[in-house]
Amino acid sequence: MTMTTQDFVQQLLAHMGIDDAVLSQEEQDDTIVLTISVPEEESGLLIGHHAETLDALQRVVRLVCQKDDDKAITLNVNDFRQRREDHLREVAARVAEHVVATQQPQYLRLPASERRVIHMALSDHPEVETVSEGEGASRVLYVRLKQTA
Repeated sequence: MTMTTQDFVQQLLAHMGIDDAVLSQEEQDDTIVLTISVPEEESGLLIGHHAETLDALQRVVRLVCQKDDDKAITLNVNDFRQRREDHLREVAARVAEHVVATQQPQYLRLPASERRVIHMALSDHPEVETVSEGEGASRVLYVRLKQTA
């Protein structure tokens, strides 16, 4: 008998002492999004500081459940990822406004998935561009005025 991704996550949550979680699954393009709904007071335990716990849980689930030809698996808790993405778009707009007003570049130290949101949010901006520089944990995203050729 093979264990489904939902079964595995349910067992993982039970080992963490979270027995009242409700799991739902949906497919978005080439990704399976597994949303864990828990009471708000338990969401912090699953999300962690800067989503580090949620990202770690997602890595474990991917390692155990995702095969090479499978769709990617994304874990979400109480729509945290969508709220975070909305917040990052707002940050991108404010940073772009600041760069245009001050004529000075700004840098953001973010994980790769969040840098991608900023890149996408500002990709069509008429006055600023985004560039990632550095390696590994030292990688940063710069928002700067567009370079004229």
